[in-house]
Amino acid sequence: MAYFPLVFWDFSFVPLPLPQELFLGSGRRSERYQGKLEQRACDSAEVGMADQREADEWRRERSPRRNHDEHLDRHPLETEVLSRYFVKWRSVLVGLLVIAFSLISSYLLLHDNVRYALGAVMVLGLGIVIFIKPQIGFWAYYIMALARPNEVLWGFEKLRISLGLAVFTLIATLVRTSMSRRGSPPKDRILLVMLSFNVVVALSALTHGGNYERLIDITKMLLFAGTFAAFMNQRSWYKVSIWLVTCSFAYLTFWALMQKYVHGVYMLDGPGSASATLKDRNFFAMHLLLAIPFYWYLAERIESKFWKLPALGMIPLAVLCVFLTASRGGLLGIAAAFGMIAWQSRHRVPALIGGILLLGGFYVVAAPQTLKGRADTIVHYEGEASAEGRLHSWRAGTKMMLSNPFLGVGPAQYVSQYRFYDSSKPRQAHNILVQTGGEYGITGLIFLILFHVFVFRRLLRLRDEEGADDPLVRSWAKTLLASQVAFWVTAFFISAERYEFGWFIGALAVSLTLTLQRESRDFEQDELMDELEI
Repeated sequence: MAYFPLVFWDFSFVPLPLPQELFLGSGRRSERYQGKLEQRACDSAEVGMADQREADEWRRERSPRRNHDEHLDRHPLETEVLSRYFVKWRSVLVGLLVIAFSLISSYLLLHDNVRYALGAVMVLGLGIVIFIKPQIGFWAYYIMALARPNEVLWGFEKLRISLGLAVFTLIATLVRTSMSRRGSPPKDRILLVMLSFNVVVALSALTHGGNYERLIDITKMLLFAGTFAAFMNQRSWYKVSIWLVTCSFAYLTFWALMQKYVHGVYMLDGPGSASATLKDRNFFAMHLLLAIPFYWYLAERIESKFWKLPALGMIPLAVLCVFLTASRGGLLGIAAAFGMIAWQSRHRVPALIGGILLLGGFYVVAAPQTLKGRADTIVHYEGEASAEGRLHSWRAGTKMMLSNPFLGVGPAQYVSQYRFYDSSKPRQAHNILVQTGGEYGITGLIFLILFHVFVFRRLLRLRDEEGADDPLVRSWAKTLLASQVAFWVTAFFISAERYEFGWFIGALAVSLTLTLQRESRDFEQDELMDELEI
């Protein structure tokens, strides 16, 4: 067993006993060997070189930290200029931040916005911590994005806490990268496609005068996911990220159960205001069902029955919550998640049969009558207003996309432009492909499809190749694969192009790839050190 603090290592002293395999195994770190590597490289006798000049040349070629001149030529941001400037002025910067947030908090208090004042103070406190450890910023941001505690408990719906955390984290990451003098940013085609999609969204907004708030949200989401993928390249950080994602999903599952059995809500909606993404019950159902693979493979990795049973017990609770939303897309997403879990198991056919029987039995016993009535319209949709309305919307969106193939009609302009393409009641597309093509054109649709195709292929490679000798990597890849398949099945009936976790799956795939590449380099350094010692 390992003891993990309830909050974070440096800021909490409440131990939680958790299985060792969840958190330990920090991986090798090249910095540990740097001193010995340079020392031995400079010693011409041990290295076996003729003179000190050859030893210096050997050190420059072998060392992961290149000399300063080479580093300047390779990446202009990776210099000591920014780090020296930051070290010199960081006290002033922190002071300015404190003053700014103090003024904001005072203004809010004077206008009786006590909750918003507390939120500003909280963002300031987290911002100072993030400057010390940027990885905490990534974790805090995705807790806010996936668990939505500000919308569930605190009442800070209109305070953009996640935006403040994103700004602090991105600045801290830039500073940390410059101080560590790492190499150029990773060249990964998944990150390149994300950047290209963001450019298309920006051009669409500038060309058609679309919703700039939507542009800011998408830019923040993609930029933060890409930075997470590039920066979080240590196994210990990755483990904590996977664990926090799982806990965030579990948090909302329990919140949903409380809404039903404590507050007596008849049909579940998500948290937040009417404009919140998860407020829509279809989005909320998708959010809950994507946690099922995380629960399953977490239970598969844990040997202790004390923790295995609760992880497995979360699966029927998540399924029940999806049933309570009465979402037809959620019902299909559950089937996709269980189907992918069974398909990736050793015994596919028995697992598929068992999954169908268990899920079918649970549906008959626990599903509300409202869902059963709506489920019949999946096949027999004639006469059902919602189903027929979506067909009209898909036709309008297809015309919209073909009429504006390059940049679409602009972000969040689908409903306002609907009347020019169909005479039915304007509505969202309720389909990720149609919505993306209508608002961002065929160009944006191509980049969206490429992103998910590249992510799927990357996860397959991680599962079958890199994961062949590493059960933990294989388990993580299988988890993300099952979640991505369930996401696409559900997103076919939801306009989910701005759903945060859909992009975060790609960031997790890239982060895992870079983590394994770093460990491979460190392993080569281990072998090199062994040769030097011999």
